[in-house]
Amino acid sequence: MFGLLPAEEIVRVMGASDVLLFVRGPISSMRGSAIAGIACGLPVIAREGWQTGPPITDAGVVLLPPDANDFGPALTRVLIDRAYNAILSERSRNAQKLYFSWNAIAAKYAEALRKM
Repeated sequence: MFGLLPAEEIVRVMGASDVLLFVRGPISSMRGSAIAGIACGLPVIAREGWQTGPPITDAGVVLLPPDANDFGPALTRVLIDRAYNAILSERSRNAQKLYFSWNAIAAKYAEALRKM
């Protein structure tokens, strides 16, 4: 529908969404598209896997069992329950600020360099 977008448009388009369904396997901090959804303040619905842990679990992620194929009930709840959606969105925005923002990343680099 959108084709290739310039980087600055991706945040606008994703941020206008209600939820990110992450269906490409288990979610982890190595999955860029999942982090992009979190960075845009979206609730994320995904399968849990052995690499699923903080900071992903600190974000607004609804975790399903690894073998789950039915995302419907979780998606329905996120879309219908506005208070639940707001809590998940806030958790994703907080995770973005604490872990995935350039300021947070730069602080981690600076900390690692001081220890050298």
